[in-house]
Amino acid sequence: MRIQVAVAASALFSCITKAALVIGNQDEIIEQDQNFFENGSTIGAFSPKMAEFDANNYMNSHGSNASTSPGANTIDDAVEPLQKFIARLNGFVNESCFDATAFGDQIVDITKQHADIVHKVRNLLHPKHFSDQYMFANRFFLSMVTYLNSLRYYGLSASAEDDSVASLASLYVRALALHNSQGVPDPSLKGYESAVASLVVLSKSREKVQRYLAKKPGFEWIFFQISFAQAECVLEELQRYLPRQRESSGGMF
Repeated sequence: MRIQVAVAASALFSCITKAALVIGNQDEIIEQDQNFFENGSTIGAFSPKMAEFDANNYMNSHGSNASTSPGANTIDDAVEPLQKFIARLNGFVNESCFDATAFGDQIVDITKQHADIVHKVRNLLHPKHFSDQYMFANRFFLSMVTYLNSLRYYGLSASAEDDSVASLASLYVRALALHNSQGVPDPSLKGYESAVASLVVLSKSREKVQRYLAKKPGFEWIFFQISFAQAECVLEELQRYLPRQRESSGGMF
């Protein structure tokens, strides 16, 4: 019992810390997400199951299977694999949902794919065009892993109430999917405007979901609060890239 309480307290402290960073400085949270992969941080780990998805742990235990040894790689070796990785992540998201079931079914292979990229570039200097893609890929991947692990931790069922929680919790993932590979909102994407409008409507169900979670034991709300805070920042950015917003601002942000 004491161990369970300690684990819960530790997880809660990590989440509160990260939530504060999200609300205070979005750039810092992106850096935190990057550190998750570069240094094996467990920020946002809601249960021991998170270890299954930790790319750094994977590399440590499977390093002998790496296709290339450290020091023999260049950034060019990682460009195409990184683009394919981002495209694969986008394949799990459409205008109406994030297919967490399919993502979960492929998580082991996806983690290996990501770990191979991290291994290639771990000790190399990153030019800006690559660094932007690399950071976005890490951020996108972490958002999916966090979402999936959260749902598993809380054992959300197929009830209407749990569906509403799961749908709202996917807001951050779906918002990131409306960016290009450089991590910039991409209004040229088909259905961009309607997708943003749909996400804005979804975000308004937050209070209803909060009331539902308040009836559950434990600290459910603070965990989901993190992804909601992140999603709000991204949604504001997405709306600034809507055609009518760009026209009213003369194309400047």
